[in-house]
Amino acid sequence: MKRKGIFVDLGNILILEDKDYLTSSNNYNELIEKLKNDRRVRIVKNIPGVSLVFSFIYDREIYFFTFDARAEIFSALFAEEVAKDMNIPVISYDLAKIGNIEGHISKNFIDPTAKYIYG
Repeated sequence: MKRKGIFVDLGNILILEDKDYLTSSNNYNELIEKLKNDRRVRIVKNIPGVSLVFSFIYDREIYFFTFDARAEIFSALFAEEVAKDMNIPVISYDLAKIGNIEGHISKNFIDPTAKYIYG
C-alpha cells in the first residue's frame, strides 16, 4: 500500500482525488457517491463530518476504514500495543487517509462463529 507520510493513501487505492472533504460538503458528498458506486466498497456508517466507516477490498483481502472526528486516531494504535504487551488478542491497525480525512484501517477480523465485546 502506498503511503503519504505516516498514512496509507486510500485515495491511491480507491482512485479518489486528494481534496478537502471535511470542510466542503460538496466534496464530501462527491466522495460518498464515489464510494457508493465502487463495487469494492461497502459503507457501514456515515455521519458527515463526524464519522465514516466502510469496508473495501484490496489485494483479495477485506479491510475496514474508520474515521471518527471525536476520537484521537493514535488511540487505537496505543491500545493495540498495550494489548500485545499483555498477550491479549487484538486487531492490528494502521493509519490511513482520504484527502484530509484521517483514520485507521484494519484487516477484516470478523469470525462469524465468535462473539465480540465492544467498548
